[in-house]
Amino acid sequence: MPRRLLIAGTLATLLAVAVNVVLSILLRSIVDPSAVFQPLNVSSVAFLTAFGAIAATFVYEFIIGRAEDPRRRFIQIAAVALLLSFIPDLALFAGVGPGENATIERVLSLMAMHVVAAVIIVTVLVMLFPRRARPSV
Repeated sequence: MPRRLLIAGTLATLLAVAVNVVLSILLRSIVDPSAVFQPLNVSSVAFLTAFGAIAATFVYEFIIGRAEDPRRRFIQIAAVALLLSFIPDLALFAGVGPGENATIERVLSLMAMHVVAAVIIVTVLVMLFPRRARPSV
């Protein structure tokens, strides 16, 4: 992995985790003051946000050498990934998995954190890593 992308990925990870942890604390105080909804737990939020940011960095690295317009392709893939990330949250609301305490407010809180993380991660990666088009043959 190029050094500059590694730095961008690390920064994206740290920023997304920091913002989502603060957001989870704020949201939990509003929608889950009794702390019964585990997906809003700070450690869960931090781990899953970091996992997503690291995965996004590797996806961006993969795309860079293969797409004619890597930034555009990455943003497209990130948008699809964001939509797919809502599925587990909606499953919790539907009662699949540990969703017995999943209210619409709690699920929307999780979905909002997905959006926040995606915006931070995609913005940092595409802004800090230079655009390089695939060489034409």
